[in-house]
Amino acid sequence: MKLHIFIPFIAAISVSHATAQGTSSSYEEFRRGIYERYNDFRNGMYERYDEFLAGAWSEYEVIAGQKRTPVPKPRTAPKIQDAPVRMSPHEMKAPTEISSTATDIPKSQADRERTKAPVTPESTAAATDVQVEFNFYGITLHIPESGLEIPRTVIDKQDLATRWRQLCKSKKAMALLGSLRSLASELNLNDYLTLELIRDYVTDRYASSSSASRASLSHFLLVGLGYDVRLGLTCERSGILLVPLKQDIAEHPFLKLDGKKYYIFTDKKAGDFDYAHMGISTCDVTSDGSLADIDCTMNNLALPYRPHHYKIDNGTLHIEGDINANIFPVLRRYPLMRVGDFARSTVQPQVRDEIVAQLSSQLAGKPLPQAVDELLKFIQNGFDYATDEEFHGYEKPYFLEENLFYPKNDCEDRAIFYTYMLWNVLGIPNHLIGYPGHESASVVMDELLSGDSYHYDGKRYLISDPTYIGASTGQCMPVYVNESPVIDNVYCSDAHQ
Repeated sequence: MKLHIFIPFIAAISVSHATAQGTSSSYEEFRRGIYERYNDFRNGMYERYDEFLAGAWSEYEVIAGQKRTPVPKPRTAPKIQDAPVRMSPHEMKAPTEISSTATDIPKSQADRERTKAPVTPESTAAATDVQVEFNFYGITLHIPESGLEIPRTVIDKQDLATRWRQLCKSKKAMALLGSLRSLASELNLNDYLTLELIRDYVTDRYASSSSASRASLSHFLLVGLGYDVRLGLTCERSGILLVPLKQDIAEHPFLKLDGKKYYIFTDKKAGDFDYAHMGISTCDVTSDGSLADIDCTMNNLALPYRPHHYKIDNGTLHIEGDINANIFPVLRRYPLMRVGDFARSTVQPQVRDEIVAQLSSQLAGKPLPQAVDELLKFIQNGFDYATDEEFHGYEKPYFLEENLFYPKNDCEDRAIFYTYMLWNVLGIPNHLIGYPGHESASVVMDELLSGDSYHYDGKRYLISDPTYIGASTGQCMPVYVNESPVIDNVYCSDAHQ
């Protein structure tokens, strides 16, 4: 529902959980875009935003976030010997749809090219030797002290508009914006984690101010970085940030403004809201298209380093090395994107390259069917199995790197790891595929003449399931033999010829 109303005052606002980045575009283009938006931020909507804050507000109904899948996963990994015997290979149904974000993925060399460090423009932060520190996922970060002070309270929407105008004219606010932008660039934070960075800084630095005042500053900084983030108010006059995400996120409430999803984020100091029984109001903004959505995909997170040693061995293949332990608290409660979005994100490219080099060395010179079988058995038996609900208490697809940290994983985690290694170690075209309650893989292998398979785009894809313990390529779990999968991610060379 949408009701045009005016908000006479604001008792309190809570705020919450920011650089545009997509793995389909180059890293350099991403950084160039954020700098261009930053340099041009005073043009267009930015200087007129106070008019929106002082103008009409509308009320919207909260839409509850949907579960990613209602079908439960098996509590134990299925084994080939437990399945009923089938007499012959099966021609399966072709995929009926492709996930809207499924794309061809380049090999690791292309990934490395995307992560070359760009030339960073000179910071606009005020020169000062005084540093302030704040906590970011357990890491202590520092930026120059801007000297910016904010009011302890915000009284009404006119006060919000006045505060916006003051911030636009404040050199201290500009210095703070520049410092936070530079820090996000230094750490290679994506949009979502820059959003988190700003939330953490404002909460720590201005803890004694009201949530209304913190929300006003956070909103200003995020719009200053070029994001279409909006302020919202609950019926109890608590405040929120409304954040448009490029990815669909499950299990997270949102509003629809002009047909577009804006996800609800609250202040870290605020308690949980009963979203199911409240409307949320926000100012009516006439967008000129210059503000961007928040991208949750990731490419080369460069946090301060704290080593974690990993070692995975199934008796045939072995990988071992070190990874930055500081990434794991950052990823632990990451938004619940589609599985393909986790697969397309690269958190630590150097670690991936080290694993690819180790497996490539161990599989070198072996016939392709044998190499694929050994890699499949490595994934099936090198990890212990547990569902997310059992191990974490909530649904949690892993980024590939998280398989090196947690002692247990489930089907989508194994399939993400397996499809990446199939392509980058062996050069095998493949699909990451989804069934109700299960994630698997399929491969193009002309060397195997028979097996459970489907035809897609003129090629035959054989099922190769890293969670079906003991199964070889061409053996599908019986429960899915007659199902048509959804393609969540694609590794193939066609797009790069």
